[in-house]
Amino acid sequence: MTRLNLIKVIKLGRRSYLSTLVLQKWFQQHHLEVQDSNHVLILVEHNPVYTAGYREEISREEKERLIECGAEFIHSDRGGLTTFHGPGQLVAYPILHLEKLSPRLTLRNYVSLLENTAIHTCRMLGIPAQLSTDSVAHTGAWVNDRKICAIGVHCRRHVTTHGLALNNNVDLGWYQHIVPCGIRDKGVTSICEELSYDLAMENVIHQFLQSFQSIFKCSIQAYDEALLKQILERHATTSQ
Repeated sequence: MTRLNLIKVIKLGRRSYLSTLVLQKWFQQHHLEVQDSNHVLILVEHNPVYTAGYREEISREEKERLIECGAEFIHSDRGGLTTFHGPGQLVAYPILHLEKLSPRLTLRNYVSLLENTAIHTCRMLGIPAQLSTDSVAHTGAWVNDRKICAIGVHCRRHVTTHGLALNNNVDLGWYQHIVPCGIRDKGVTSICEELSYDLAMENVIHQFLQSFQSIFKCSIQAYDEALLKQILERHATTSQ
């Protein structure tokens, strides 16, 4: 009988991108240094922020233009191109050691599981999401020609950071200031846009966790609150 992987879930609520990135890096480093570290899934909503992938070259003028829109701008170390994160968007950061999962995963297989988790979540909520039919380079989950979930990951010595961003009731107007993920002839959408009514974030999180367990064939458990508090206090100098 195949052993189910155990994933510890951390629900951060609303938190800045940079402070969450610091937390991701702490868990990644802990994986690399401690043999029996927990696999972790961080769930968060960010304050408005535009992020660029590590391969992008963004001019100072472009950064200033986006900041003037009312958001932060951060050059990230994830893959992919410029995107937006903000309130009403469920962001999931799995910090997993791919070599310690059963069965082991390649990075390509891992990204495929993320896509399928987002698609399964949407379909269970009544939205016919699917993979892009145009190009394998168009990662994420799509509803026709509109992206509902973006994916961008980083992997260091088999340990993942970053992840996916699923639009629930995020203000889609933020995307008008960029070419989302560098794809000019496509649009963006959200769960509430497709359903024509608002869905509480907790309902989306509940379905997402069910889908994550099903697709990744894992069990989930809440991360120890006292231990998490200690870790967060250790990084309290990072702005929230």
